[in-house]
Parts: sequence; C-alpha cells; structure tokens
Amino acid sequence: MEYGLTKYRKYLFNTIKVVLLLLLLTSAINFLVDPYGLFRIVEIKGFNQQKEGIRSKIRFVKSLELPLRKPGTVLIGSSRVHDGMNPDHPLLQEYGPVYNMGIDMLRICEATEYLKHCVINTDVRRVIFGIDFFMFNAAERVNPSFDHKVVGRKINIIDYFKAPLITSDALTGSWNTIKTSNNYEERNEFLANGFRPGNYVFYKVKDYRKLHCYTNWIFLSHDPLTSPYYGIYKTDDETFRHFEEFVRICRSKNIDLKIFISPAHANLDGEAIRVAGLWNYFEEWKRKVTRICSQNGVTLWDFSGYNSITTETVITPMKYYWDSSHYTEKTSDLILKRIFNKSSGNKNILYDFGVELTPQNIEKHLEDTRSARELYVKTHKEEVELIQQIYNYAKNGLPLPAEQTTGMFDN
Repeated sequence: MEYGLTKYRKYLFNTIKVVLLLLLLTSAINFLVDPYGLFRIVEIKGFNQQKEGIRSKIRFVKSLELPLRKPGTVLIGSSRVHDGMNPDHPLLQEYGPVYNMGIDMLRICEATEYLKHCVINTDVRRVIFGIDFFMFNAAERVNPSFDHKVVGRKINIIDYFKAPLITSDALTGSWNTIKTSNNYEERNEFLANGFRPGNYVFYKVKDYRKLHCYTNWIFLSHDPLTSPYYGIYKTDDETFRHFEEFVRICRSKNIDLKIFISPAHANLDGEAIRVAGLWNYFEEWKRKVTRICSQNGVTLWDFSGYNSITTETVITPMKYYWDSSHYTEKTSDLILKRIFNKSSGNKNILYDFGVELTPQNIEKHLEDTRSARELYVKTHKEEVELIQQIYNYAKNGLPLPAEQTTGMFDN
C-alpha cells in the first residue's frame, strides 16, 4: 500500500513538473515572439515584426497596451483613425506620449467605455476623437469582441501574464506572427504606439477602384451575420446619450477634447448613405452631435461631405484614400492642421476641407452639402450608377461580380 502511494506521488510530482515545464516553455516562446506586441523586448525582421496576434484580439490588446504606454494624448476612433492618424505627428506632441486607440468597427458605447478605461489607467490630458455615422448604429451597440471583464477597471500585473503568455491563443498568435513575418519581411502593421499604418494594412493594393467597390459593398451589406453598417441601420436616443457622456467625462476631468467627423470618400459617406435611404438620418445625426458639442463647449469639425478631398478621383494610386472608408496620413495631416488652427498662411491647406459646426451654421452647412452633392452627381454619373449597382447586389445578398473584385491586391 505504501509502495503504491509512493509511486502515485512520484507520478503526480512528475506530471506537475511536465505541466510547469510546458507552461514555462509556452510563456518563454510567447514572451519572446510577443504576438500581441505588449512587451517589445526584441523585434527581428522576418521573425516577429508582424504582430499577427493583435489582428483578432485588437480590443483586448489595446485595453492592456494603453496602461503600458501611459499616454498624455489619446486618439480615439474607428479603423479610420487607427489606420490614418500617426501619433508621431508634430502637432500632437504637446501632451506626450501619444497613443492611437483607434479600433476597428468601434461603436459609440464602446468609445465611451474606452475613454473611462483611459481615465482609470492613464493621466490623459488630451483626446482627439474621430466620430463616424456608423458608430451610432443602434443595431449593434458593442462589437462581439468587446471584453467587459477587462475594460473599465485598473489593469494589473496578472493581466499581462495569463492571456498574453500561457494560453493556446497566444501560442497560435506566436506561430502566425513568425509565419507571416517570415513571408512578408517588409510588413510591420501593428506599432507600439497603437498606430496601424495604412500602407501595411492595404499591403500591395493593386486596384484602388476595385477596393473601393468592395468596401462599399461591405457597408451596404444586408447580411445580419456581418457587422452592421448602412445595410442594417437603426437609430435611437441611447447612442446620443453615450456620446454626451463621452463629452461630459472629458469636461469633468479637464481633458482637452477635440472632435471631428471623419472624411470617408463621398461615394461612401455620401452616395452609399443616400442609396441606403439614410440621408435624412445622416443630416439629423449631424444636427444632434453639433447640439451636444455646443452645449458642452466643445468644438466639432466636419470633414465629410463633398469637398476637394472627399471627391478625389478613384484611380490607382490615390493620394488621400486607401479605399472609400480609410484616409491616408496626408489627409489626417490636413485634419490636424485645421483643428489646431495651423491653416493661416499655409498654402497646403485646402480651405473647403473642414467646417466648424455650430447650431447657428448647421442648416447652412447641410444646405451647402446638398448643393455640392448635386454638382458631384452631374460630374460623376458613372460613380453614382456604380453605387446603385453595388447596393442592388448587397440588398439581394449577392456578392460583387468577380471582375469587380479580382485583382485588388498584388499577391
């Protein structure tokens, strides 16, 4: 009996040693490869520069990364901010360091929760917030990947050990990081400051026109299984209450808040919105966010609509856009110069790009946008017809014809 018990203890002890060894090995691999980009101890081209673990866990990763970077300025927004606004821009350095908290398909409820997360975990002094019409879609208040267990509380040392180091997900992320880094040595998509440079997101884009078509189709999709944009859109007052809460938090914490409406291309946040039957909702949305900002003493800039940037001809390559939704760093440079009042005497500023909205000028601004749209339709008949065709495909649950999508990227 004693011999059997001793044998069992030895077996148990050896099992524990093996498990601990495996955990230690897994942790060491994940720490070295760093698939979530949290530690950045070593970064070797062809080995681990392309942090693939972030791709499917961006909300989780940014919730942990934010406290590590301890930013004084935070850029908040959807993938438009994530891919287009570089934290290293000179105009952003007054309250450093700067961290890009842009997150794919961000909703206004999520944005408010991430702001609370910033307040709890950093000494943020300035917030630049790029808002989008689709953020206020009540059909999806939070993205399914939003983690309520992490966001909105103080992050501690244990949070950086468990999921990032000893899970099978992290190990899979390490493998994908090594594989993709080796296959694409020049690609470095997820930077330590939260920025995701557009030239790596849209890596080797070959045909901008086809990419525009595909993005427009996604936004107009009626598929309930995809993230809802304009194909499935609902409105309610709660989304605006979240926005007002965002603004009031910044005000109560003495955070310098700058808000702008992102400049998607006119054939998306213009023609696609119109063909989806949402134009009146779009205008009412602008009225409401203008009123909320004014009541709380916050300046709101509108860069959307039909202007010399948003109506850029869709050719390959483009100067101001990657696709119909995502703008380039050249565009964000113009945005920042405008909202920081650096336009005076600068010949590179386009004066029809960016309007400061107030309750006094909002109706005139909406009227001007309608007039600009009428001119656009007259001079861009082919683009307008194409949006209608894309909408018809999306509405009927049909993919785009192969000739409109094949060859978007140079493989």
